[in-house]
Amino acid sequence: MGVADVENRKATQLTRAIVNNAYVQAFDWMPENEHLLVSTVLENRGEAPLKPGTPKGLVLQETAGAKAPYYEYPVEIISRKGDKIITRRESEKEPPNYFINDLKKKKITRVMNFPHPQPEMRAVNKKLIKYKREDGVDLTAVLYPGRL
Repeated sequence: MGVADVENRKATQLTRAIVNNAYVQAFDWMPENEHLLVSTVLENRGEAPLKPGTPKGLVLQETAGAKAPYYEYPVEIISRKGDKIITRRESEKEPPNYFINDLKKKKITRVMNFPHPQPEMRAVNKKLIKYKREDGVDLTAVLYPGRL
């Protein structure tokens, strides 16, 4: 740790201690505003603590077993055994809807049927195009061809 005199462009090392900014604010002025309290790392502190491990128990994957083109994630576990969950599933063409996913029977039942908020947008496809500008620079753009 050191102090810098900006006016005279000089820096002076005060101590070789390492400033500890991991869990606390490293610097704090004392009440009289004349002294600075600095949190440092002890020289002979030993090994760093171990990182917390991954918790054991029920593991839910983000996709909840859905296959492409769906994005699905768990919302709530609804059975004591943990074998029935409510999931929310959506895709580029389908709006988000809720399902009961019976993991034991491998059966999915739709419980909500929200209509698409803009059904005319289902006909719109996104296409990436690449082209060269007059000066030779390669460019890309997104084209949304559809029916109007």
